[in-house]
Amino acid sequence: MIKSRRSLLRTAGLLACGTALAACTITKSGNVTSVTLNVAKVDAYAKAAQNFASTILSVPLVTATLGAGPVALVNAAVTGIVAAIDQFDAAANGAATVSYDST
Repeated sequence: MIKSRRSLLRTAGLLACGTALAACTITKSGNVTSVTLNVAKVDAYAKAAQNFASTILSVPLVTATLGAGPVALVNAAVTGIVAAIDQFDAAANGAATVSYDST
């Protein structure tokens, strides 16, 4: 159970890190290491989070407890994040790779 805003933010941060790690692949060829982020998977997770937020905010008790200001803020933040990830997914064609030589 989440007892404070700090706890909620910490939990959300850990969830975001876990999601990013689940979408990463690391390969090594000789001295070259490549890290690939499956942006399409991150995009799908972001859309699932947006659907979850929409579902939670559709409960009248939740919106009445939070008030109009925080509900609008959550909606704007989630919409903005999903839009940014959509743009990144489109630009990266579903995957972003970083390669480096360890020598």
